[in-house]
Amino acid sequence: MSEKIKITCPRCKHKWEKSLPELEEIKTIYRGDEKEKTKRKVVEYRAVCPVDGTFVIIEVRRRP
Repeated sequence: MSEKIKITCPRCKHKWEKSLPELEEIKTIYRGDEKEKTKRKVVEYRAVCPVDGTFVIIEVRRRP
């Protein structure tokens, strides 16, 4: 079971939902100080608005 992510298009304000496996993963970023024992993993996903085709970037925090 995967959670649905609520997405809002910044251009036309259309709202819809998608699950993470349906989105395109574009980048993984590890945030935190090098001395820090726990770094935060942030994954960027790309969605396309079904109304006007605008690309929307969504950042999702995950534990490494």
